[in-house]
Amino acid sequence: LKMLGRLFVPLSRRPCCQAARAFAFRVPEDKLIKKVSGARGPGGQSVNRSKTHVQIFFNVHEADWLSDDMKNELFQMHGHRINKQGVFQVACQETSSQTSNLDIAVRKLQELIDEAESEMLRRKHKEENWKDPIQHIIEKKIKQGRGDEIKRREEAIKKSKMMNKIRKGNF
Repeated sequence: LKMLGRLFVPLSRRPCCQAARAFAFRVPEDKLIKKVSGARGPGGQSVNRSKTHVQIFFNVHEADWLSDDMKNELFQMHGHRINKQGVFQVACQETSSQTSNLDIAVRKLQELIDEAESEMLRRKHKEENWKDPIQHIIEKKIKQGRGDEIKRREEAIKKSKMMNKIRKGNF
């Protein structure tokens, strides 16, 4: 939630988060756990008094909004961000505002998920379009009008197999 004046507006209804994405997996913000703490680094006393460091978490195993393939992809690509219990974590302390750090953290999380999803889709597309190299050569020769070459080659292979059987006495 972001505070605009005195109204709280969900992150998903803000203009910065309404950019249309081609990706299917969007981060449901009600499923995220938010933790705030004091930021580190320069800034004087205000750093000690304000809690602007934001961490957001979600358990990958319990994320019903992610497919099993997507969960596996997250573990493969972003395993360093996932602890032993399966909790995915993103932190931000870039600005001196808690709400803008929360926005940035949610945006980072969405970008990481989008990255994993695009990699998963790329891999699936590659697997679906993969052809057996021999089948590819056969299709290529048929397209080139060299189908008779393939038939002759098949007959030669059958003949050599038969000759091997005769030589070994297994006919």
